[in-house]
Amino acid sequence: MTKREWIFAILEGVVLGLILFFGAVFSLMLNRDIVHMELFAEKLFLIMGGYILVVLAIKGILSISFIKKAAVIFQGAGIIWWGWLLGLGITTAGGFIPAYIRYIILLDAIVLICYWIGRFLYMKQIAEELNGGKWKKGFVFLEDIEKKPKNEDEFMTWIGRYCQKNGLDYEVLQYGIPAQIKMDGIQYAVRITERSSLASGIVPAIEFKQL
Repeated sequence: MTKREWIFAILEGVVLGLILFFGAVFSLMLNRDIVHMELFAEKLFLIMGGYILVVLAIKGILSISFIKKAAVIFQGAGIIWWGWLLGLGITTAGGFIPAYIRYIILLDAIVLICYWIGRFLYMKQIAEELNGGKWKKGFVFLEDIEKKPKNEDEFMTWIGRYCQKNGLDYEVLQYGIPAQIKMDGIQYAVRITERSSLASGIVPAIEFKQL
């Protein structure tokens, strides 16, 4: 990640931490829990900072390469199993957790679910804007990358590896940045770009545009 991307990711973590913190405050307000509201007021910056640090720590852990690869076990049908285990764990632990903390966790969970739904809808909208909702001339798709290629050779090597990894026959028509290639008989213009992600901020990507 570039310096700009790190800054954006940190700012995003700070904002999400603040949202979760105010979700906790809202939970106390809904339950008219004056005692704990006063506690939050007395230790405002300490608790707020704790939320922010936890969010940043989680984002940092999830950005580690081997953690990203291991995350595949949470995809597809596996997420149902993990969701059931999480629900069981929360239910079991609920008896040992004070009621006000349970309410806070519940409301923050709702906030996170809304965040993920918003992220999904945002990415869906971006995909529809890029692709026009169907495969046709001018179709564009993006492949996220961890870091931008430093030069033309590195860029063209990435394209070759991408095609080989996906079992695509390809032919280089124009070498460089941008490049023109044929993949499975279809001509594309390929360039380096960036996209805005609700979850990860500014993300470097390779753009393939059908000609």
